Formats: sequence, structure tokens, C-alpha cells
Amino acid sequence: MPEASLRIELFSPDLDALLAFYVDVLRFTAIRDERHNAVPYLGLRRGAVHIGVVRGWAPTDPELRFPPQGVELVLEVDDLDDERAAIRAAGWELSRTSSSGPGGYTTSDCGTPPATSYA
Repeated sequence: MPEASLRIELFSPDLDALLAFYVDVLRFTAIRDERHNAVPYLGLRRGAVHIGVVRGWAPTDPELRFPPQGVELVLEVDDLDDERAAIRAAGWELSRTSSSGPGGYTTSDCGTPPATSYA
């Protein structure tokens, strides 16, 4: 079977705040920065994770954004302690420092800046 990759698309009212969060806190690289185009767009990458970002055009019902009916984005890393330290060093707080989720994964939540979503 041919290989495939995954790029997710996010919709945000504030591309500047979202870019700062993903680059400064989550250590992504901006591979496309078209914020000043007629249709603003960002391309972000960290390893094999690709994220496209488009300026959102309408508010979203906050109740539809989170589990069990929304989507939760999970960034898997080799060293969770190192990742937590880097997030804290960037001045960001973890909203939940550690928990075991489905499949036995240990996770930490850092949320996203309020300006990057309509919720």
C-alpha cells in the first residue's frame, strides 16, 4: 500500500497569536507564512506533523470543540518530561500536568491561547 501522511487544518481568528504559540511554545517551524495574502495561510511542521492554518470566518460553538464530540490534537513526543520543561520555559502553563489516557498514554495538556480560537 502506498505511504500517506497527515496534515490537519486549523481555523483561527488570530493567525499571529497561533503562530507565536506553535513556534515559541510547541517548537514548530513555519514552512509557509502567507498571513498577508488575500486568503491568509500558515504552514507549520514539527517532524512528521504538518498543520495548515486558515483564518476562521465564523464563530464556533464551544460545546462542539472538545471531546467527546470535538477533536483533541495530541502531539506525541519521545521525552514528555523534556517537552513539559520546554513548554514551561516558554512561559506557558500546563493545564493538566499528567494523566493516563486511553491506550495507556501519559499526557499533559497545555491548551491554546484564547485568541486563537472562537471558543
